[in-house]
Amino acid sequence: MATIKILTCIHKDDIYLKDKDYLPIQVGKALASCDLHIQGDDSGDHISAKNPSYCELTALYWAWKNLKGIDYIGLCHYRRYFDFHRQGRKGFPSSPRANARARTSASRPTSLPGWKKAVSSCPSP
Repeated sequence: MATIKILTCIHKDDIYLKDKDYLPIQVGKALASCDLHIQGDDSGDHISAKNPSYCELTALYWAWKNLKGIDYIGLCHYRRYFDFHRQGRKGFPSSPRANARARTSASRPTSLPGWKKAVSSCPSP
């Protein structure tokens, strides 16, 4: 059976989906002023310091050079997820309406299965 990893690019404190297929990755970690305590694009062979010019491609480069035994590599661009289970109509956190609620509500959608809150050392805005 083919193996897959879908990178989820994250550069600030936010929620993310973590399961066997998704891999949250902090992009531009070599230049970041805070640590989100998830996989960074600054280990092994990397171009993390070029993130201001290459954006999420620093994550793809990191995966190409460092992920072994993976048949397919995918990419979710900055907190936008593939909705494989058609949950968008049920308040799936990737929908614009759910994102707006999540940012204005104290009860963020981390109660859904697989969703985590980044534990970071970032200062509060």
